Amino acid sequence: MNPIQEKTSSPLRFYIIGFILCLLLTFSSYLIVSNHLLPRLPLLLTLSGLGLLQAVVQLFFFLHLGKESNPKWHLWAFFSMISVLVILIVGSIWIIYNLNYRMMPHS
Repeated sequence: MNPIQEKTSSPLRFYIIGFILCLLLTFSSYLIVSNHLLPRLPLLLTLSGLGLLQAVVQLFFFLHLGKESNPKWHLWAFFSMISVLVILIVGSIWIIYNLNYRMMPHS
């Protein structure tokens, strides 16, 4: 195999492995929910874990996090994005809970 084919086949293999892993994680989540395999709390924890695992797979296989020449700046940008995402999610849950508390009649 010449060097050009080695360079093109390796990234393709890397993307295919990542795609297959993402499909397996998605289908396992679907099967767990559709067949009612777990009670409510373990189901939520399992789905959260599978979702985080899929995010890690996508970061590693598709975004190549940690494989760049200057990973420090990319890592700072990634953590900044994660902090903004956490602020948005927690703030949205807090606002929705507060609106629900203020709008629902008290018994």
